[in-house]
Amino acid sequence: TGVEIVPIHCVSSNGYKITKDALEDAYERAQKLNLNVKGVLITNPSNPLGTSTTREELDLLLTFTSTKKIHMVSDEIYSGTVFDSPEFTSVLEVAKDKNMEFDKKIHVVYSLSKDLGLPGFRVGLI
Repeated sequence: TGVEIVPIHCVSSNGYKITKDALEDAYERAQKLNLNVKGVLITNPSNPLGTSTTREELDLLLTFTSTKKIHMVSDEIYSGTVFDSPEFTSVLEVAKDKNMEFDKKIHVVYSLSKDLGLPGFRVGLI
C-alpha cells in the first residue's frame, strides 16, 4: 500500500498517555524521513490492554490533526467491550464538544462482529 508507519512513542511513567511532545516528535521524525504525513491512527480502546483514550488525549489529537490539516482515524472496534474505568469516549463526542465540523478528516472504524462476539458475522462500517 505504500504506507509508512511512524509510531508515537509513549512512556510508562505517565501511563502511556499520548502527549503533545510525543505527537510533535513523531511528526518531526516523519518529516526527517521525507514522509508526507497524511494522518494519525489510534485504537480506542486498545486491544489487548483494554485501556481507553482519555477525553483530554482525544482533544489533543483533534487539535493536532486539525492544526496539521491531516486525517484523524479512530479504530473503535472494541468500544462495546469496555467494562472498567475510564469509560469509553468516542472521538466524535469530543469533536462535537469542540464544535468541530465533521468534515472529511475525522474517521471512525467500527464493527458489529467484535462487539457482539459474532466472529462469522462480517459487518463493519467506516
